[in-house]
Amino acid sequence: MKKIIFTLVLLISACTNIPQVDVLDNIEKSERNKACMDMVRFKVLQVFADGYALAYECNDGELCFNNTVVLLTPQPGIYYYDDMLVNVPEEKCAIQDGVYRYETKNESIKTVPIIQYDYEYEAKNDEEREKRFFETMDNLRFGCKNSMTQDKKINNSKSMKKCDCFIDSFITTYKEMNTKNPSDKEKDKVIENMLKNAEKKCGSIPDYLK
Repeated sequence: MKKIIFTLVLLISACTNIPQVDVLDNIEKSERNKACMDMVRFKVLQVFADGYALAYECNDGELCFNNTVVLLTPQPGIYYYDDMLVNVPEEKCAIQDGVYRYETKNESIKTVPIIQYDYEYEAKNDEEREKRFFETMDNLRFGCKNSMTQDKKINNSKSMKKCDCFIDSFITTYKEMNTKNPSDKEKDKVIENMLKNAEKKCGSIPDYLK
């Protein structure tokens, strides 16, 4: 349920003046996100049909070969290709989101970190928190639909609409909290019912959002 927890955290932080934290609640005010890795550039090694790509970490410039291998996750508007140089987005950093195991040509098993991107520092103001919230919703929508396309059984308009339904429900909850300006106690109640109401309206939650 990590993505759902992240959504709840964003809902709270986007509607209050408390400092924003990451999924693990490990960012303190004015401190760098402790989940950030010292990786800023990658060179694509192999692209998969589902939009993921194996890549080398680059140390300096294009000095990448034989460095740490990672798995890059699909990103909106980014189309990986062989030897492509990929920079970490501005204001963000690379974080590890689990591991990926694959078999090499010589039949050995390799385990590499899965790379996602998160904000390097907390939002400076309410406007920035709101911008981050909607950006995260767009990314979750993209990721949910992309995951659906990888399974022929669920690669259909009904599945895509389910992704939209859940994300739109999260956004509606956010807008309601902003419009009604509820107390902290009322916010807790709204967030507590958010997932329950979304599942009632949209059906079972997509695996990607769990």
